Amino acid sequence: MSADEPWSRGGDAGDGDVGYSPAPRAAAEGVVVQQEAAPTAYVIPPVGPPPALDRGSAAPARSRLPAVLALALGAAALLSCLLMLFAGWGRTAGPSVTVALAVAAIAAGVVALEGRGRRSAAAVAGVVMALVAGVFGAASAIPQPDLGVHVYGYADCQLLSGTPPDDIDIDADAYSSAFFAPDLVGVDTISEPSFPYGRTITVAPTAAMEPRDIATFRVDAPVDVTEKAAAPPQNGMYVAVPVTMEATPDGGLDCFSWTAPPSYWFVYDGDYMEYTTVSIPGYPTIEDGGRDNGDGTLTYYDIFDVSQEDVSNGGYEFDLLEPDGTIKSVFWAETP
Repeated sequence: MSADEPWSRGGDAGDGDVGYSPAPRAAAEGVVVQQEAAPTAYVIPPVGPPPALDRGSAAPARSRLPAVLALALGAAALLSCLLMLFAGWGRTAGPSVTVALAVAAIAAGVVALEGRGRRSAAAVAGVVMALVAGVFGAASAIPQPDLGVHVYGYADCQLLSGTPPDDIDIDADAYSSAFFAPDLVGVDTISEPSFPYGRTITVAPTAAMEPRDIATFRVDAPVDVTEKAAAPPQNGMYVAVPVTMEATPDGGLDCFSWTAPPSYWFVYDGDYMEYTTVSIPGYPTIEDGGRDNGDGTLTYYDIFDVSQEDVSNGGYEFDLLEPDGTIKSVFWAETP
């Protein structure tokens, strides 16, 4: 070993020399030595089940859509329910639209609550609004019997959905509270002789969808009540015409906001007089509330201020209103 060879702590065993490393020598001889690669770092996997997969923000975004849809549909159902307070919407497509929106809102709310796995305020609010609107919508779509009707032994109330024709000048409220006589439809009561006093006619609601007989009217002979009046009449005498009204067993008069038909004292020469609002003891008018006879009938009096000649040449008239808007005048008078 020459003095130029570097020393190291390695070497062959048993030579007695301390030994040398081949690396410096190899470098000295011009041989390129490859560097040993660094040891690979190994990761020891954790013990136990693998962690839950994080799906990111895409899943919550998809689950919010049914909740928002439930809220929107529920609000629409509630708005439709409120619009049913107006006669036009409540009597046409309002109930059906309200129920359909409510069902759709409830379905979307159920999907939202099941998909998210936890309570959603929007979905709950939509379902609550839909339930409220759906109950009222269904109730208005189904004919409901009036409890007060059953107390009086009637069947269901008659549905009043008719509206006055466009070509007649009459208030909608007056139309809905008017009567007509089914037996007199198509009868010319103007040219026919007047009914004798004591004759009864049967009436039905003008605005009913399927009219049923609701009451009877009987008109009796007029009574001279001039001496019982507090003040003298202007035309010579007061006559009180008794009108007795009785509800039919299954007509449902108790749930019908009726008004007494317009009445007049007619004269055969074509003239007529309206009733007067004077109150005479023992002869209550319809404005006084009439008189309950205790047998299921009500009697009220129409009082007229007329002359003796008018009494002899005239009689009592009241006007009914047929569903098509025709005014039907009905007359009572003394028989020849």
